Amino acid sequence: MFKYIANRNYSLFLLSFLICLPFSQTDAKTVEWDVTQIFGVNEANAKPGTDLAILAARDYFKSHPNDTLNLYFPSGTYNFLGEDHSINFGNKFIPGKKGRLVFLGDGFENTVFITKNRRMNDINGRNLYRVLFKGIHFSRDYCTVTQGSVISVARGEVIIELHDGFPTPDSLWQYGITGGWGLYLRQYSDDPDKPKVLNENNSSRPWIPWDTSGTYQIKERTWRFALKQNIIPAYKKGDVIGVKIKHGGQTYWINGGDDIAFDNCKWTQKTRGVLRGGISNIRFSNCLIDQGPKIGGRTPCLSSPGGGPQCGQPGDERIENVIIENCRFVSTGDDNLAFFNVDNSIIRNCTFIDSFGRGTLLYEVTNICLNGNTYIRCAPLWQGMDAESHCDKAIP
Repeated sequence: MFKYIANRNYSLFLLSFLICLPFSQTDAKTVEWDVTQIFGVNEANAKPGTDLAILAARDYFKSHPNDTLNLYFPSGTYNFLGEDHSINFGNKFIPGKKGRLVFLGDGFENTVFITKNRRMNDINGRNLYRVLFKGIHFSRDYCTVTQGSVISVARGEVIIELHDGFPTPDSLWQYGITGGWGLYLRQYSDDPDKPKVLNENNSSRPWIPWDTSGTYQIKERTWRFALKQNIIPAYKKGDVIGVKIKHGGQTYWINGGDDIAFDNCKWTQKTRGVLRGGISNIRFSNCLIDQGPKIGGRTPCLSSPGGGPQCGQPGDERIENVIIENCRFVSTGDDNLAFFNVDNSIIRNCTFIDSFGRGTLLYEVTNICLNGNTYIRCAPLWQGMDAESHCDKAIP
């Protein structure tokens, strides 16, 4: 499974580690493993030790199925190198019915995971059960968004001078875009500290990739973007434009399972994660999506090229019991939050700000309660059902 771990060495490690554990379980308990001490996880390359910890956790739950097992990552910035997913559960990670695996940091201001791989999902798993991520900041090692100011417009085109320090479109394009989806322009206020989506007459404008159109680099920082619509866009010289280029892997991709939670977690640079395949009992609490640090004196218009959490997918099995609470999602490159085919769930006490798409997309949902939420320049959108909140049911 892990090509850099010799099977014999792992077997010897596991034997020596588990030999001191009891062979049967009586009372469930909470156990904490400091992964830096036990598995050699280090900040320079956290992946080999993290892979070892997941393997050991699999074996631990065989004899202690109902324990809570904390994989503790002390304060620090952990870089995940290699060409695989940063945290890879593979298929069928299943603690006992009362058991739980916890990736535990020291709070998202202190424990940071940096994914170096450009194309893969950060967290990846199929049929994943009872896993909690707590107190961790998930990010990437590069700026994933770009932006600039309008030089000129004409029918079917916009010429933009990129702001200092922001990546060129082709440098992002190389990381996994296929076809022309996920490419849009949108205008923001010219505020170097807190850029805002301009809603009035500011629908997003799809543009065409340069391998199929007239989009091209005029000079190093000046680009001509060919529009899909043959129109003269309502931009003027100097307008600030956020350039959306979806690319690369998701921050988490989990297909199938049950009881997946994120508490006190933060995402920057890449923020879209997908939970699908009929997963139920999903919880996000006290979480934050935010823009990255200033570049060339400017806060990025977009926090990421994609959206925030996505629960379900059109045509998937139905998902139940999703709770999103006390979260703040800012400036994602798509919907801040998306529900597809979700039932009996609640979104409460959350703030949604400046989404490139919708603050919340609700597609063919039933029995959804929206309670105490704030939407700033990004209203919720209901599709495929009546736009009605149902808060009369007893949702935990």
